Amino acid sequence: MNEHALLIDLEQQAFFAALPDPEEEQSLVPAGKMIAPLMKPGSGEARLLEEIGGLYSCDDRSPGDFPFYPVPALILLAEDETGTVYGLIGSCDETALVGFVTLEGVFGQAAGNLADFLRMAVFCPGWQWALREGLPLPGPVFSPERQQLASLLSLHWEEMTAGRLGWREPPGFQLYVSRQQAAEQWRFTDDDFWKRG
Repeated sequence: MNEHALLIDLEQQAFFAALPDPEEEQSLVPAGKMIAPLMKPGSGEARLLEEIGGLYSCDDRSPGDFPFYPVPALILLAEDETGTVYGLIGSCDETALVGFVTLEGVFGQAAGNLADFLRMAVFCPGWQWALREGLPLPGPVFSPERQQLASLLSLHWEEMTAGRLGWREPPGFQLYVSRQQAAEQWRFTDDDFWKRG
């Protein structure tokens, strides 16, 4: 992200801008949190993902329920039993990096894209623990239940992108305690300075 970027606060603005070309002198970058369910709540796939992958929809929550402010934005998809939340970084595009934030404020990259994140959750028991502890990803397990969920989600372990897992990569976003803290470093589109033109 370039130093001239203007942030669009998704928690206060009613639109979402795609990340522009980082080479532009002044670009608009979405910031904050937005909630987008990973899959239809209550669906068979969602129930299996809860049982097998330990991921729960956070669609019944609001952005204010999560006491952090990411730049660029984190599109929150799911959370696990420890309160760790997972989301797409900077975009609703399924090719975006997937990030995580724990209750303790530890954050980083969970996967290189949404499909790899789902493969990890479906095929690798203990993946959350390994991610939080900075350990290598456990090997895949191909039980009938996991194969069923993978089939429903059209996932194939062989397509997993090597070398793009969690703690091994830069986080892809910065984490602040609040929008106010982010405003000490960044300028927002709704700042008085910007309004004066």
